[in-house]
Amino acid sequence: MKDLLCKDHDPWQVCCGHDLLALLSLALHKVLGTHNSGELRLEILQKSLRLAYEYRYFMKTQLYQRLRLWEQHHPSFVLFPPADE
Repeated sequence: MKDLLCKDHDPWQVCCGHDLLALLSLALHKVLGTHNSGELRLEILQKSLRLAYEYRYFMKTQLYQRLRLWEQHHPSFVLFPPADE
């Protein structure tokens, strides 16, 4: 837990994405009520957000930077195409 509270850690990376989306889905159902609530199924919400999340957003994350650093220290493993440098 101490590692999670250090200043250079992003608190948004602590929660599980599936749990967060389940909460978001429940909240949207509550707000929208019966107005097309069938369209707000968790699976559809997950798919929609995956489609909306572009690679360029991922490249700005701390996770991406750390994976690139790991990749540099382990040259026999290629995680990302060389064109995205």
